[in-house]
Amino acid sequence: MTFSGFIDLWRLTKTDKTSILMWPNSDIQIAEEFKKISQPTNRVLTSDKHNHWVSALAGRQLIQGFRGWIWTEGLDYWPLEQDVRKMFAGEEFSLELLKKYNVRFVVIGYQERRDYQANEVFFQSRFPKVLRNDEYNVYKITN
Repeated sequence: MTFSGFIDLWRLTKTDKTSILMWPNSDIQIAEEFKKISQPTNRVLTSDKHNHWVSALAGRQLIQGFRGWIWTEGLDYWPLEQDVRKMFAGEEFSLELLKKYNVRFVVIGYQERRDYQANEVFFQSRFPKVLRNDEYNVYKITN
């Protein structure tokens, strides 16, 4: 057992071969840019990814946090999740829901498109795009 533990520790010291990436440089950069154009109290519509750059790196409030943690607290997130899906869908009541939840920014990237089928055309046609990189587009919600 001691020898197998030694082998595992030795493997971990080989950082040129072992790396665990939390955030790519592009996420760190867009988070820094986002902090410059937003306030800590701004609410942001985005996916519920547990380490999303909006909350983890920029320190901004998400409309809905990571569902894998919310349910463990005994909170009924189902109604909110349905509203998040409706907002991303860009349908009839989306504008009303954006206003109800006081959303100031919408971030659309891979996970928002995959998990919430985000209707980017809806946001592009109504709101200014204030940031973008290869993966994300950030829209500022105006009344």
